[in-house]
Amino acid sequence: MKISRVGILSILVIAFALLTGCSIVNKVRARNELNDGAKAYKERRFDEAEAHFSQAMALDPSEKRTETFMARTLHQQYLTNRAAPENMQKAEQAIAVYKTILADNPNDEATNDAVSGLIAALKGPQALVDWRTARANDERVKPEYRSKALTFLAGEKYNCVNEITEAAKETITKGNEAIFVFKKPANGEDFAKAKQCADDGLALIDKALSLDSTKSSPFSYKASLLVQKSRLAEMEGNSADKEKYKVAAEEPKKRFQDLSAAEAKVKDDEEKRKAEEEAAK
Repeated sequence: MKISRVGILSILVIAFALLTGCSIVNKVRARNELNDGAKAYKERRFDEAEAHFSQAMALDPSEKRTETFMARTLHQQYLTNRAAPENMQKAEQAIAVYKTILADNPNDEATNDAVSGLIAALKGPQALVDWRTARANDERVKPEYRSKALTFLAGEKYNCVNEITEAAKETITKGNEAIFVFKKPANGEDFAKAKQCADDGLALIDKALSLDSTKSSPFSYKASLLVQKSRLAEMEGNSADKEKYKVAAEEPKKRFQDLSAAEAKVKDDEEKRKAEEEAAK
């Protein structure tokens, strides 16, 4: 029996309607699963929440909010007992989902902070340095977030040089006053490492400031690294450089103090606003 063109068209229209209807139904079911999962998450029933979010993702993979809820749920399961092997696996799964989210939206800084914490906990400090380095070099990421990553890396370099100079610090009495002096480490490799860390740290912090000079933290590290350069100059017996770096540290120190005070005021004003809103309710 031949089917007319009109008949074929009718079949196609019906098939399309059925497929579209199925898609809409799945989206509705996915939304219900998402809502049920959110409720379970809020009540800290994380295993149940994970099951709901998994089902929601299967029904509607296009709903990106579900990925965020799933990652947070897996993360929380890990935090309930970090030592449990099954929870370590949850953390690995959370890292994978967080990375998927960031691949689509590299400027989701809250997700970056979350995955950074898990990477540090599971894979160690060097893995975190590698992650932050990649973020600092990713031009899709906003300048202020790249600056934040660079500031972290500069902080690691500061820790490197500070550990060496603190170990070489001695206290002497000058008149009635106890003062610190910095002696060159007996191990020449330690001194060379300290100098390299200081130089690398300053290069990183200058790059951070070139991307965003509105935050206090980079200025704090710049001042601290210049102080470290002053210590290293003292170790070499270079009085001129010791004083030069000491003086140079004053400007970023002042910028840090000013910006830090402004940031504290913004935070206080926000807390007062929220308190007033709660009182009004």
